[in-house]
Amino acid sequence: MTFPPKVWDGVLCRLAAEMPVFAFESWVATLVPELGGRELRLLAPTPFHRNRVRETLLERIGELGRDELGAVR
Repeated sequence: MTFPPKVWDGVLCRLAAEMPVFAFESWVATLVPELGGRELRLLAPTPFHRNRVRETLLERIGELGRDELGAVR
């Protein structure tokens, strides 16, 4: 199965509901998704941003992505 854009939209909606607005806008809304095949690649504006997202949010983003993929099937 491929990674459809609506999966990323679902992840964004769920993260927005879980996080304070300022945190979502600062850390998640600035990520740029590259959707391709079976994977999602997230581009961050700076190396600091990338590392912070990797340390604090990447696991949750992965969980939500898997949940959303299951819902799309």
